[in-house]
Amino acid sequence: MKAKAGFTLIELLAVVTIIIILSGAALASFLNYQQRRQAQEDAANVADRLRTVQIKAVAVEIPAGCNSVTNYSVTFAATSLAVAATCPGAGSVAVAGLALTLANSVFQSSPFAITFDSRTVSASPRTINICGNGNRYQVSVNEAANVSRPVFVAGGC
Repeated sequence: MKAKAGFTLIELLAVVTIIIILSGAALASFLNYQQRRQAQEDAANVADRLRTVQIKAVAVEIPAGCNSVTNYSVTFAATSLAVAATCPGAGSVAVAGLALTLANSVFQSSPFAITFDSRTVSASPRTINICGNGNRYQVSVNEAANVSRPVFVAGGC
């Protein structure tokens, strides 16, 4: 009898099963990476926004509705960040163009505020924890008004 060339059904099923298992593991890794990346992107946006406020405070940039400015205050609540300038005679003036809403994360320990003082080029020091999809990032502001890059913190939220 002549031997037939090809694969048996059992061999084909074994190969297909191995391929499905490997692709499932790859998909799980990709989704985990995607979730971590979304939280990292939110943390980077917060750090960038804080640097923008820092620059405006140091440059003593006067927003619309003010004649002078003494400081900029950044208020954090749940998923939003709001910026206001303190103007002598006018009080607190919201700077709407600097507001930020996080897409995939929340601020831990909110509400709280950070003040960037235009007169002394200083800030109220604070570490901001941004939690998204079980991943936690920290952004720090020191007394000299310097803003750190986002840092991943192991252990989750």
